[in-house]
Amino acid sequence: MELLDLYEAAVREHGLVAQLQAPAQHAEAIDAAYTRHEVTELLQGIEDGAQRTAEIVRGLRNFSRLDEDDVKMAVVSEGMDSTLMLLKQQYEPCITVERDYGEVPPIECYPGQLNQVFMNLLVNAIQAIPGEGTIRVAVHQLADTDVEIRMGDSGVGMTTPGTVKGVV
Repeated sequence: MELLDLYEAAVREHGLVAQLQAPAQHAEAIDAAYTRHEVTELLQGIEDGAQRTAEIVRGLRNFSRLDEDDVKMAVVSEGMDSTLMLLKQQYEPCITVERDYGEVPPIECYPGQLNQVFMNLLVNAIQAIPGEGTIRVAVHQLADTDVEIRMGDSGVGMTTPGTVKGVV
């Protein structure tokens, strides 16, 4: 694109328009300005898609790597974020996710099973919101070893405004 810009500037500055009449007519016939715009938009779309793909791959790697039968140390909020990232296409742009994460050290748990619980609860929340809405997730440390995980949504289906609470 820079080369084309330099070419066009040189043609104008050096009075070469008459000598380059045939290329100028061809550029007009193929609508070169529109083509340049479209190529730029396509390249931006490719870059955006590559970034989204990289996010999905990172999320899948984090989500699946933790699916083991052993108790491990894991950061609960990272598991929640990996799960949310995997579900992003299902809730964006209509559903807003509000995160409230406190300073929580890694805990001893079954990370894969915990992520699966997050997945099930979040899918239920997404399905319960008809149109626009909000999902709230919170992770806080209660005491030395207790961690509280709260999830809520603005959807239908629960008699009290949706907070599911569990202490890990």
